[in-house]
This record gives sequence, C-alpha cells and structure tokens, in this order.
Amino acid sequence: MTIFSSEMTYTPSQIVGTWLRNWKVLALCIWVPTIAAFLLCFFARKTYTAEQTLIISKSTSKSASSLLSAAGIGDVASLIGLGGGSEMSQMKILSQSGDLALAAIGKFRLDTVWYPEQEKKPRHEDLLKSWQTQFDYSASDEEGVHVLWRDHNPERSVAVVRYVSFWLDSTFQALQRASANANLSFIDKRLQERKLLVGRLEDSIANFLKRNKTFSPDIQIAQSTKKYAQLDAEAEKINFELQATEQSQGAASSRWKLLSQSKRDLEKRMEEINDGTPNPYTRRLEGNIPRNVELKLQFERLTREMERHAVVYKYLVQQQEVLAFDAHKSVPLLFVVDSVRVPEKKSAPKTMIITQLVFGMSVILSCAGVLFWGHLLSFWTATLLFARAKRLTD
Repeated sequence: MTIFSSEMTYTPSQIVGTWLRNWKVLALCIWVPTIAAFLLCFFARKTYTAEQTLIISKSTSKSASSLLSAAGIGDVASLIGLGGGSEMSQMKILSQSGDLALAAIGKFRLDTVWYPEQEKKPRHEDLLKSWQTQFDYSASDEEGVHVLWRDHNPERSVAVVRYVSFWLDSTFQALQRASANANLSFIDKRLQERKLLVGRLEDSIANFLKRNKTFSPDIQIAQSTKKYAQLDAEAEKINFELQATEQSQGAASSRWKLLSQSKRDLEKRMEEINDGTPNPYTRRLEGNIPRNVELKLQFERLTREMERHAVVYKYLVQQQEVLAFDAHKSVPLLFVVDSVRVPEKKSAPKTMIITQLVFGMSVILSCAGVLFWGHLLSFWTATLLFARAKRLTD
C-alpha cells in the first residue's frame, strides 16, 4: 500500500487532494506533538508567583534638603552627599543589591533548593543569577513599589515576598537615619559657626553704639533735621523783626543790635549742623547731619549682617530639632497597598497557551512537510522514468 501519490501537485485542488490522501500521516504528525506538549506541561513542576505592592511614605525626611536650600548651602551639601536623593531611585538600588539576594537566600536556604545535589557551596555569582531569574522588582511614582517572586512552593513564594518587603523597609529606614545623622552633624557644625558669628556681630554693634555715644542714628538724624528747621524758622522771624525795627527805630537802636546778634547766633548754629563743626550743644542733643549719615550707614551694615546670620541661626535651631527626631524615629516608610496572598493558580507553565502554540505549529509544519515529501517523491519517480525511457531508446 503506497501512502504518497506520485503525481505532481501544483494546483490548490491537487494540494488539498494530497492532504486528504495522506490524512493519517497528518493526524499523526499533528496530534502526537500536541498531546506530548500537553502531558509535559501537565506533569511539569508548577511555578507560583507571589506579588505585593507598596508605596513610599511622602513624610520621609526632606527637612535637610529644604534646610540646605534655604540656608544657601544646597550646592555644597549635594557635593558632600547631604542633599539626599529620590526615594524611588534609592529603592531601586536596594532591590538590585546583592545584600538583599544573599540575605533572602541565607534565610530560606534557597541554595539547597537550587543546587540540592551539589556538595560544594555554590558561588555567589551562580546564586545571584538564580535569584534574578525568580525575583522581579519595579518602582514608579505612579504605581509605587511592586515586588514579585516566582517559586515552585506557593507558601515559600509568599514568605520571600514578605521578607523582601521587610528588608527593604528596614534597610531604607537605616539609610534615612544614617542620612539624618550625617545631616545633623553638618547642621551642628554650621550652628556653632553661626552662633559665633551672631555673638561677634552683637558685640560689634554694642561697641559701635558705645564708642559713638549714640543710641540710634535714625533718631539722631531726625532730631538734627527737625532742629535745623526750627532754627531756620526762628532766623526768618528775627529777619522780619530786624526790618521792622530798622524802619521804626533805626539801625543804631539797642533792639536792632540785639536782634542782629541773635540772627548771627542762629546762622552759626545752622552752619554747625550742616558742615559738621564740633559743637557741644549739637553733639549732645542731635549731632550734625554728615556725621550721623555716616554713622547710620555703618550701623545699618552691621545690623543687616547680624540679621542675616540671625535668621539662618534661628532656622538652624529649628531644623536641628527636626533632624534629631528623624535620626531616632522608627516609623515604617513602606506601606502595603496590595498585600501578598498565597497563589492558588500556577503562573507557569502556561499549559493551554503552549498546547495551542504546539498544535498550530504542528498543523503548519505537517501540511508543509506532506506537500514537500509528495513533491520530492514525484520528482524522484519522474527522474527514474526518464532514465528508464532513455535506456530503452538507446
């Protein structure tokens, strides 16, 4: 009984006919791989996936970075590592660290699971590669932190995910406390520097006021201006009386002479206020305008410098308390949003998907193989017939 036809197949009807004539071979080539794939997937070791979603608390210590920026030393602090960084980037680094992998491997003895028959202790590189094939991690500001572990044991997969979440939280807290301690040391140093500066400036202002025998240049200038205006008004009044006296009594009268002397005294006092000529009266009461202006500028420079350092000093004192709290607090920084549960459905192998893929590939390859084999037999048959006919003619 011949299975394959020897005639050439080129048209669609001939192709379909070839498939129909060889349906047994097609059925065998399609269903044997499909059933084998299904059985292999069905009896293969099942893999379960446990996953958990976390979010990072937004109340993590950002006081140091805001402080450094407000104090005008943010650039310097970032150069020495005190400016902090993104929590998500820190979590990504922690999740990819070898310390996390080795800690979990040691706790759950995963090396004995991966290499049960190996007498020697596996190398760290091999352990890390095995860890990376089963562990997955992702983090984003929108979706939070996603931890995933694949294992043949569903209970162990849950335990590993919980341990990873605990390790990340405790390590992240330790990093935050270490950062807060470093920032606190930096703040303490800056606080002492600012305290000394403020003290020196306060002493400078006190010595300045004591040396110049003044209590407030602003008040003194106001007094000088007011006194000058009063003297000017009195001089104008005396000038009017002089003119009236000269017309009524003459320039030789005693009253006219007295008024003239009073006018000269007023003009002299006004000149002393304007040009800064020493005068016990003006120095004691209101001082002179040019000297007070200079004193006022010096006083404002000293006051402005002291206020600048005093503002930073007050802020440093406040932030010192905040950082001291951050350095000793023990508050969870990772909060569970989607808690891990024992997986009831296996995640691998995907039996239905694999079976369907094998079935589809078997159909395609079997149909193509039958056509190719039939065409090859037809070619061989035609070649043999041609060779026989040639011998007969010879």
